[in-house]
Amino acid sequence: MRYKEIETESALVELLTNNKQIVYYAFQHLDFSKVEHLAKEKIFSDCIFLGCHIPGSVYALLEKDCLEFPMIDVPFNPFMNSLYNRETLFKGYQPGNPESYEDTPDQVIYLNYLN
Repeated sequence: MRYKEIETESALVELLTNNKQIVYYAFQHLDFSKVEHLAKEKIFSDCIFLGCHIPGSVYALLEKDCLEFPMIDVPFNPFMNSLYNRETLFKGYQPGNPESYEDTPDQVIYLNYLN
């Protein structure tokens, strides 16, 4: 089964407003405390939560077949929904200015990996 991705607060609000059962959804980096009032009396089944903040009242609504991957403390998004590309990795790099590489996502991710 292909999961439907929810990555914005507005998409989450729309989903919770229009559905009683929430099945086969993947939520990425969302704060469910902002929509607690909309989530009550919903049923979450076979969903994936990637780096989401889930308050206890919402957590209690999750069926046992839901998966939660908590946010980890790293200087990048560990739950990208696509591969990195050249533009993303070298954002901020200025050709001819080697020092500008130090602040690029590529270097930040690499240094985090080494540590």
